[in-house]
Amino acid sequence: MLVVDDIEAVLFDKDGTLIDFHRTWDAAVGRALKASAPDDASLARAAEALAFDLTTGRVGPESPFIAESNDVIAALLDSLLDLGAFDRALSASAREDVAPATGAASLLASLSGAGVPAAVVTNDDEATARVQMEALGWGDFFAAIVGFDSGFGAKPGPGPIVGACSLLGIEPARAVMVGDSRHDLVAGRAAEVSTVLVTNESANGLPTPRGDSADLADLVISRLDELEQILLLG
Repeated sequence: MLVVDDIEAVLFDKDGTLIDFHRTWDAAVGRALKASAPDDASLARAAEALAFDLTTGRVGPESPFIAESNDVIAALLDSLLDLGAFDRALSASAREDVAPATGAASLLASLSGAGVPAAVVTNDDEATARVQMEALGWGDFFAAIVGFDSGFGAKPGPGPIVGACSLLGIEPARAVMVGDSRHDLVAGRAAEVSTVLVTNESANGLPTPRGDSADLADLVISRLDELEQILLLG
């Protein structure tokens, strides 16, 4: 159970939590694969490695792209396509395609207004996370942004969460980690923060990809503005 009185800071995963996963990444991943694969056979193998359906243009729920860090993705694709071209294509889409999750803007504005510090803790790289938060007009809402390359490691290890708490000047026991995947909640448990699973639905009504994670959550919500009610309004 989430003990609201103990919470002094809120940490957020990015993809599937703060931003709508499918609206942000489906088309971007498809473009990046096609821009970087040398031939159709390599394209098919790379798409399979990411569980990306070339017919529907969607990232599948089992895709490592959902929760794994960028270095893990790079290792999967290294022998199949031009990683530089893949990264450049994704980076070009990072600002243009980013779409907010339902309720995210309202929650972040309310936390900021109440003086509750927030941080992003993502397995994406820090630079992309900063670009996307700025593109959404949310740059001022975060006191810290931690990526897999920020020096604290990657989820599901506890390092990024502990590192974010340190940057915020908050003891982990006084923070809550909000995420949509099992990696987020495993990391949260290991870091000894409270954990919230958000099951966000994308604009097309399809659930955000996530693992079976409810067993690791102190609280399960369907959208972020529910947390606004819980944390700030009691």
